[in-house]
Amino acid sequence: MKNAESPRSYRTALAGAVVIGAAVFAVGLRSSPRQAWAALLLANFYFLGLSVFAPVFLSIQRLASAQWHEPFRRLLRAMFAYLPVGALLTALLLLGARRLYPWAAPEAAQDAYFRTHAGFFNLPFFALRAALYLAVWHFAGRRLVAGNDASKRPAAVFLILFAVTFSLASVDWLMALTPRWTSTLFPWYVFGGTLIEGFAALAVLLVWARRRGLFADVGENCLHDLGKMVFAFSFFWGYLWLSQYLLIWYANLPEETTFFLAQWAWPGPALFWANVIVNFAVPFALLLGAAAKKNERLLLAAGLIILAGRWIDLYLLISPAFAVSGSPARAAWLPLGVFAGVAGLYLQAAARD
Repeated sequence: MKNAESPRSYRTALAGAVVIGAAVFAVGLRSSPRQAWAALLLANFYFLGLSVFAPVFLSIQRLASAQWHEPFRRLLRAMFAYLPVGALLTALLLLGARRLYPWAAPEAAQDAYFRTHAGFFNLPFFALRAALYLAVWHFAGRRLVAGNDASKRPAAVFLILFAVTFSLASVDWLMALTPRWTSTLFPWYVFGGTLIEGFAALAVLLVWARRRGLFADVGENCLHDLGKMVFAFSFFWGYLWLSQYLLIWYANLPEETTFFLAQWAWPGPALFWANVIVNFAVPFALLLGAAAKKNERLLLAAGLIILAGRWIDLYLLISPAFAVSGSPARAAWLPLGVFAGVAGLYLQAAARD
């Protein structure tokens, strides 16, 4: 945010985080290459979700003829600013696709399942789809974030394009890590997580900015509206998680249960249940009352907890690529280190907007 000049210590800290993240990634490429690429995938998808949330939110607001977001529109521009950086990291991830995705590994040519699906599971088409997703999000989203066009047509078009491209991206980038497992609810589940992540980040940024004297015209009613969004979409995410879990548990089909059994085996039941508690139970308890949704401290706490929970959720979705010998706690240094580096890139991009 240009009007809030970052102190030198802040910029130095962000640069240090980027250097540390790059160093951790480099070390990981030598010791655990698949885990290193998975760590970069997790971090980049996390912050791409925050970026595309901005035009999605603005589209919904415009179609509903809502105006309560206008006082903090600059925050949404700052959230969106990472997208070009995320596109570059996605291009970098293509270099590790053969390590990351089973269908892209050299030995996949000997697998009858992958040969049958070679029309979809091939690197050139995978790269083309990724470029298409990012181009749609950038060029269509930039027009909405800029706010130069007050008509509703761009918002409607963007939401349609986003629904298609984000659903395919969640399948391509996340579900394809375990290509023999499929779920028709999976894109919805990832979308629900992206929405609650975006509202939580917006709440944290807004409270942080208000405490530093910015956005003084953002009143209690605006905080209440944002608190309701955080509460509602936390509940929505919980509903999607439970829907997927109960259907798979009840049917007990081997080709479906592998998704949850893999998470239960590694990283283990503690993180499995922590995901539900952190993303749903704790925010639900904190923001249940109307007064709580207007309370800066509670809104900030709920937002930070959900942002941590979103990392856990993505870690579990990508866990097949993280499974290594040893405890998950010892294996966490790589995804946490890379995440810190990409977080530094995200905050640098946001600060320059």
